[in-house]
Amino acid sequence: MSTTPTPFAPTPFILKERFTRIDCPLPGYEGLWVEVRMNLSNGELQELREALSDLDEQASEISEHHLVLAEDIDEQRNALPENDRKGRRALLREGRENQRAYRLALQPIGVLRRNLVAPHIRSWNLYEPATDGGDPIPIPPPCQDPASINELAPNVILWLVNAVITAYTGGEGFGDGSGRSGTAPEPTQTQNSGGPQILEPSSPSRTRSRKSSGRKAST
Repeated sequence: MSTTPTPFAPTPFILKERFTRIDCPLPGYEGLWVEVRMNLSNGELQELREALSDLDEQASEISEHHLVLAEDIDEQRNALPENDRKGRRALLREGRENQRAYRLALQPIGVLRRNLVAPHIRSWNLYEPATDGGDPIPIPPPCQDPASINELAPNVILWLVNAVITAYTGGEGFGDGSGRSGTAPEPTQTQNSGGPQILEPSSPSRTRSRKSSGRKAST
């Protein structure tokens, strides 16, 4: 009596998201850590890099445009007679308007950049300071609220972007002193300076811009 062999059924493998914790090396932000996804697929990483590169090119074009306008305003001011106060005031207003327009033009790019990396940042230790003797209030991580990234200064946001891009190295790919740390112990509050702050662990464990702005979280 012949029997039909049972077909081989391979065990399914489902890729699970893996995260690594990376410490911020920037001055004033020592103690800040983030947990970012470290196993983005090659396709996901390539799409993310290309999208960020496109945004960098747009920001560079905006910067160059407003830099040319600023230089033109400077040249006009230098050509004015010293006693032409009215003309100088008009050019000063024009220069301020150019700066304002520059910042406004960059805002949508900042939002797009933020939204690209936010889903891959699972956790961090950024808190609002305690008020009226209460407990510090955790600021939602970017994966829950991308706008929370705005609590950080521009240079820290750029660090976050790089952290996501290089997280596949487990945090070891940074040349600026950032790295991987262990499990998070219970946080303890640093001094209250009236703004978002870092809660430190209880035990150790391309674009050229003429002007920049942003609110830096208190530490």
